Amino acid sequence: MSTENGASAIPEEEKSLTLRKPIKLQDREIKTITLREPTAYEIEQVSKRAEKSSQGSNILLISLVSGITEGEIGKMSIRDFNEAMSYVSGFFSNDQKTGS
Repeated sequence: MSTENGASAIPEEEKSLTLRKPIKLQDREIKTITLREPTAYEIEQVSKRAEKSSQGSNILLISLVSGITEGEIGKMSIRDFNEAMSYVSGFFSNDQKTGS
């Protein structure tokens, strides 16, 4: 995600992610998740979790922005998880321009 001048662009408000490996549960299978921009309160929750476990905080973050439980997110393949994290991380880019 970059603009013409090379600066990172803010990601789309939502992203639908088709999983390479569906998350298999007893009674259903999750093939697609929808991610959205995190809220400030959610980031506060994730920050508190990060004090104990950085990977646990990432799982919580993806859970919060997707509506999928932490246990279900924990079953994601690492490539799908990394793609989800890449999208969410785009909201935290240091070189984004804010209002003047």
